[in-house]
Amino acid sequence: FPALFSPLYLNLVALGEASGDLASVFKRLSEDLQFQGQLRRKLSQALTYPALIFAVCVLSIVFVFNFIVPQLATLFDGMATLPGYTQVLLGVSAFFQSYQWFLAGAVVLSAVALGSAWRRPELRARLLASALKVPGLRTFLLQAEQVRLNAALAMMLASGVPIDRSLRLAVGSLQTESLARALDGARRQVNSGAPLATALAATPLYSSFFQSLIEVGEESGDLLPVFEEIKRRARNDFESKVERFTTLLEPLLIVFMGAVVGGVVVTMLLSIVAVNDVNF
Repeated sequence: FPALFSPLYLNLVALGEASGDLASVFKRLSEDLQFQGQLRRKLSQALTYPALIFAVCVLSIVFVFNFIVPQLATLFDGMATLPGYTQVLLGVSAFFQSYQWFLAGAVVLSAVALGSAWRRPELRARLLASALKVPGLRTFLLQAEQVRLNAALAMMLASGVPIDRSLRLAVGSLQTESLARALDGARRQVNSGAPLATALAATPLYSSFFQSLIEVGEESGDLLPVFEEIKRRARNDFESKVERFTTLLEPLLIVFMGAVVGGVVVTMLLSIVAVNDVNF
């Protein structure tokens, strides 16, 4: 069942069979599943409230251009000339009413196409590669991959897997193809005799501080607590950045909604004043 069990899990089970200690292997796999599940839940919970605010913004815009603006547009019937901003507002409202179902259908089809592409590994790799080029998304993706990678390495080292084999198996835990290639290159450097910290420094997944921790682990001959610490720090950094992002996103969405609704109200008031001045 390759869709359910990754090569990393299969190799750990094979290791447990060979050593006769399947219980500890399955315990670590269970802890890793719980860790990944908690990470996904925290991310979804953090994005729930901004998603709700965004939905309210969209509904507010739909309501304004379908009901408010058409009601006020009757005030300008028979007017030969209208201010430019009034013509723009009425034009946007007319366009929205004429093509809103086409826009809604395009959004739904795009969401379905994106979900279908995400379920296909080759297309998902292309989407992630494109997302890595976006400055804001790049930071989140790198940190998410960092958390997954170090959790996998810590789990394998705790199970007694050598570091070179751990790196080879950990490549499969990364979802971004470019990062997987970079980690595989680091693994080949380690097999050629390069220090682990030096090899991992060539990848964008380890900061200078994390590299210094790995150097200490190499000198002491105990890398497990090092990768456990890196996993903990990477997870805390990722969660704090997601929290800051969502905290900033909420007021921005509220300001956007207020700007749209307020802009419509101000434009209509200015239009009414202008029409009254012309009649006078």
